Amino acid sequence: MIAPAGAATEPTRPSTTSTELRLWDLLLDSPQAPMSRPSYTVSKGTIYAVLLTLFVSLCSNLSTLWTLRGKPTPIAVQIKDDSVLFLPANVHYASLTVEESDRYDLHNELDWSSLFPKGHGFVRLPSTDPEDSSGHVFFAISMYHQLHCLNSFRRLTVNAASGNVSQHHLDHAVHCLSYLRQLLLCHADVALEPARPADTVNGGQTQAVYGEGTTHVCRDWAQVRAWAENNYDEWRKDDVYEVSEGGTLVNVNNAAASPSPHRHAHATDSNSTKPQHSHDHHHHGQVNN
Repeated sequence: MIAPAGAATEPTRPSTTSTELRLWDLLLDSPQAPMSRPSYTVSKGTIYAVLLTLFVSLCSNLSTLWTLRGKPTPIAVQIKDDSVLFLPANVHYASLTVEESDRYDLHNELDWSSLFPKGHGFVRLPSTDPEDSSGHVFFAISMYHQLHCLNSFRRLTVNAASGNVSQHHLDHAVHCLSYLRQLLLCHADVALEPARPADTVNGGQTQAVYGEGTTHVCRDWAQVRAWAENNYDEWRKDDVYEVSEGGTLVNVNNAAASPSPHRHAHATDSNSTKPQHSHDHHHHGQVNN
């Protein structure tokens, strides 16, 4: 302990009982603490509670910092477990500034198809389930499932204009609406989008939010795509499953065993634009609009 400036000897501590600590003991180390400062009784339980709160807060902050540095999340694929699973890749961070675009309109199939990788976002990972004789299990990367749902809404809009909407399309839309709603709530993007003065249709004034010009922190979608395509190239050589033109994972030996198309169907594959790369974990990305 450091004695207060100008003090020749250490001040005498007030007496304490076995069940109480005095705030004087906490203030004694401060050079500015007056020698005649009154003491206040603080229970051990209160101090322990404060220390526990600080420890939990520190752990939470360290956990957040570790995540933002882009560290990989180790996983154990347990098909019978409800644990949260993540892509076993060290995905870096990027940024995207929203811009108004003429691309990806309602009728541009090629642009929308370019968003999907080979394999349509399906990946195969080792399984630790002892009852799984194949030794592996399939997953769909959530980003591509979300893009698939968004693309299905686009197609539904186009088909509705011509009256070509089936019950399957409507059922799929209900699934996608619920799925995207929950994912948007889960991600809870807290970027602030500025409101700007605008005219209303009846000639009034309002504050409108368009989103353009706002920068969002993202994961590097090009890195995710590359990982998914490399994984697809590996498992496609020897697996009984393949991805159909409609984006459905199909068992080539038994087509009836394929999953429901409105669960994990994705659009046809092509190349897409990529963000600018950096060796940093947090870098700026760019999308060609």
